[in-house]
Amino acid sequence: GLGYGNKPASVQKPGDKTMNPGAAGAGRHRRVTEPSQDRPHSDSCRGLRPRPAMSDSSNRAPLDAELGHLSAQLLAMGGLAETQLSQALYAVTRASGETASQVLELEHRLNASEVDLERELWALVARQQPAARDLRLLIAVSKMVRDLERIGDEAARVARVAHRLLSHGVHGPL
Repeated sequence: GLGYGNKPASVQKPGDKTMNPGAAGAGRHRRVTEPSQDRPHSDSCRGLRPRPAMSDSSNRAPLDAELGHLSAQLLAMGGLAETQLSQALYAVTRASGETASQVLELEHRLNASEVDLERELWALVARQQPAARDLRLLIAVSKMVRDLERIGDEAARVARVAHRLLSHGVHGPL
C-alpha cells in the first residue's frame, strides 16, 4: 500500500528478519523508514504535532506593551522610594519636621503604588500566561516592588525618628 507522502510503504518479505517483530534482536536493528498503513506513525500516537512558532510579533505585541507599562510604573515607584529616602535622611540630619512629614505622606503613595503594581502584575500573568523568560521577569519585578516598598517603610521609620528627635528638643543639623 501507499505510506505517507504517496511513497510505497516498505513490504516485509517472509524471511526478512530486520522487520519481523518476533525475530531475535528485532528491537535493536530494525530499519523502518516509513510507517505502514496498518500501524499509525509513532508521533501521531503520542499527540506530537509541530506547533506554530510563538515568536510571531502579533502574538507578542500585547504582552510587550503591558511589560512596558509595568516597567514605567516600576521606575516611577523606584523614583518615589528614592525621593522618600533622601528626604528622610535630610529630615533626620537637618532636624526638619516639615520634611519628615512629607516623607510620611509619600509612604502612603508608595504603599498604594505597591498594591496597584502587584495587582496589575498578577492580572497580566493570568491574562497573558507568559512563557518562562517573561514569567521570570515578572517574578523579579514582583520582588523589586516588595523591596522598594520596604525601602519606603525604612524611610518612614527614619522620618519618625526625626519627629522624635524634634519632640525631645534636638534642633539644627546633626
